[in-house]
Amino acid sequence: MKNLVYRFRSLERLVGTGDHPGELEKLEIFFSAPSQLNDPLEGYKDIFWAGDSIVWQNLFKHYITCLVQHCFVHLISIGSDQPGDCKVLIRNHCDALPPGVSNLIEAVQIKGLSYKEVLGYLNTLADFREVRLQALIFHFKVLHRIALHTTFSEMESRGLLPFSTRDIVDSLSKDLQTCEETAKGYLADPMYEFDEAIYEKADGHMLAAKLEHASDKLHENWFFLMAEFPEAFCKSLEDLTHPKWYTACFMDDCTNSSVWGSYGANHTGICLVYDAPLSENGKPTLKVRVPVGEGSGGMIRDIVPLELHKVDYERQFAKIDFFNSLGSLPVPTLNKFWYTDGKGNRSQCAVHLGSDEWRRDYWQSVIDTNTTKLKDWSFEREYRAILLPSVLDLTSSNARKCSYEFDSLTGIIFGIKTPDAQKIRIIEILRELCKRHGRSGFDIYQARYNPSEKKISHHKVAVEI
Repeated sequence: MKNLVYRFRSLERLVGTGDHPGELEKLEIFFSAPSQLNDPLEGYKDIFWAGDSIVWQNLFKHYITCLVQHCFVHLISIGSDQPGDCKVLIRNHCDALPPGVSNLIEAVQIKGLSYKEVLGYLNTLADFREVRLQALIFHFKVLHRIALHTTFSEMESRGLLPFSTRDIVDSLSKDLQTCEETAKGYLADPMYEFDEAIYEKADGHMLAAKLEHASDKLHENWFFLMAEFPEAFCKSLEDLTHPKWYTACFMDDCTNSSVWGSYGANHTGICLVYDAPLSENGKPTLKVRVPVGEGSGGMIRDIVPLELHKVDYERQFAKIDFFNSLGSLPVPTLNKFWYTDGKGNRSQCAVHLGSDEWRRDYWQSVIDTNTTKLKDWSFEREYRAILLPSVLDLTSSNARKCSYEFDSLTGIIFGIKTPDAQKIRIIEILRELCKRHGRSGFDIYQARYNPSEKKISHHKVAVEI
């Protein structure tokens, strides 16, 4: 007995345009990036930061690593009316940077951690309390001006700054005092929880300030470095946890009119019907030719039976312990820049790193994160084929166009409003595919409204292929 899954496509994608063949003729499945999907909470992680002094100090050092690089980026933009690059270089570590830059970064890190107020602040956080994202942003806003002053001072001493540090950050003693007083507040209340209202109010002030200088591109570049960098850095940290992922979406039902309207291009599109046999663990699978490596001739692809993971609309969003979930970084990088200090001490957060249990839990959290959605989406009854390219670069859309075996495609369903001309074109493509693959028949269906069941059903169309 066949295990059927369904995939809705627009005519433009399926048939193509002009001389460009579509997905049907090429037997192609496109894997979308999360940003290309219609749910803003795709891959949402409930990340928290909880660890000892080693990982908190290393997080501050990584903040400086990223900040120094962006100081150079924005110095280059001086005099330009073009917006600077605001993408935080979160994956860069000192060993991958030019010696002069890494030497500067290390000097700034040493100086920054030499302030007792900074060290005290970080140690206050090192009691394994769970710090959520908005609270983390607040902490780095407290530390930001100190880090920026330290960076500019070191650059100025090396003749790398075309202005005086005092012209930009002129109140280090006041900033250190604020840092110390904030830390004391945390120590006085071990059960302190960050007030979301504080963030919301600050977010409003930030937007108002940015709006005031919206037409001033020169000011906009510096505004990011001076005010917005802490939040950008904290949000970018998510990229260090799970690998990039891409998905192709399927469903186990094709009778929902809303689904036809949204994903079937207002009922003018097509629903593809696939046979997805169950694996040994009971999950549907589909054989797809996916990227598995790179060679001198480019991307290497091979047929792989991809599991189709059922989307869970009841499960809570995955809770991610940041310091124990840095699985997208190489182990040598973790050991050198995250889990050890300069004295040979090792963080408690690295105890289970690399164990079979850690790997199992880590990869399960990756799948759970990418297959959890709010209950609002439950009408979709979705299954997902997921690509986790690890070291492969699949940012190009062409790299994520993967082919499948024609035998997996058991039929197609025309939408209620699919134009006859397009139906004829699709039948012609199917006849050519059957001829090419030595197949004697193919099932074609027509969707219609079923008044007795009050849903969309479909009937077989008597067309010879």
